[in-house]
Amino acid sequence: MNKSKKMKLSYVTVLGFLVLGLFSCNNENEILNSAKENQLPEVEVSNLSAWSNGTRSSNGTQDEKVLRFRDLETYRKVLSKLSGMTDEEKTSYFQEIGFDGAFTLLQSANNEADLILDSDDLNDIETKANEYKKKYSSMLSFNPEDQYDLTPYLNFTDKELSITGSTNGYVVIGNSLKKADNAHPTYDDYTVVMTNDIQASRAGAPGPIQPGWKEFKNASLTIKKGKYKSTMTIGRIVNGHSLAISFQTKKKVVLWNKSINTNYSIESLSFNSPQFNYSNKVIGPRSGVCILNLPPEKVGKTFDSIVKNFQSGKCGDARGNQTFKNITVM
Repeated sequence: MNKSKKMKLSYVTVLGFLVLGLFSCNNENEILNSAKENQLPEVEVSNLSAWSNGTRSSNGTQDEKVLRFRDLETYRKVLSKLSGMTDEEKTSYFQEIGFDGAFTLLQSANNEADLILDSDDLNDIETKANEYKKKYSSMLSFNPEDQYDLTPYLNFTDKELSITGSTNGYVVIGNSLKKADNAHPTYDDYTVVMTNDIQASRAGAPGPIQPGWKEFKNASLTIKKGKYKSTMTIGRIVNGHSLAISFQTKKKVVLWNKSINTNYSIESLSFNSPQFNYSNKVIGPRSGVCILNLPPEKVGKTFDSIVKNFQSGKCGDARGNQTFKNITVM
């Protein structure tokens, strides 16, 4: 083999080793990066300032804590799990990971308000209510139209982040900071569930519709037990174009009050008109609107309704039964 061919072969060999070396290094880096990503915990508590420069907690005294999820798939999985939990189970979960966010803050405030209304001493209630509102004034909102309403509201409106979010509605997914869709409280933010057919049913997760709730006149039934008052009202969802039932429970001591989340059921709810007859057992949301999947035109402009055994989780053995005549669809 002549000298020229030997040199060419040497160049080819060296080049081959270089290519293999580069491929090996790149492949190794990819493996290391992949391993590093897989080593990230599914959920961890982080500082908001690490993801948004200059963002501080609402009281300005310490950095706001925020949950960081490894990726979107993990976030969806954990959110689905949390959404299926009771409030007590959610509380235990957040205690276990050491996170006090929007859910924990709202639960704490609700529990304090309940304790205030356990008293029958109006002077004591007023003193504690003023202290309570002052304590949470920078972290939560209160109904501006009713000074006696102790119901706390988050300073943002976002169904997902009311569970997973920080106290001001932030969460980190992968390396991206997500904030609440609506940076303002919504005092009439209804939870919406839907019944699927004539059989008793509880719907799955509510959809993204804005309820546009409109109640019908003289179509409400209230039951009471001690300081608790639960009300069901027949009406309609304007945007969803369906008849619906709203549920609400209040804990009251004279003028002082707060909204309560609890369970509801109606053993039999019937709508009757010359053109339509409907009957259903309704399992209501803990607070909000239950859509019946029943277009108003099916029952006509007026109809009768019979409610049998309306119950709520806070009113014990109290039962509500009533016949409504000539309800006008509005």
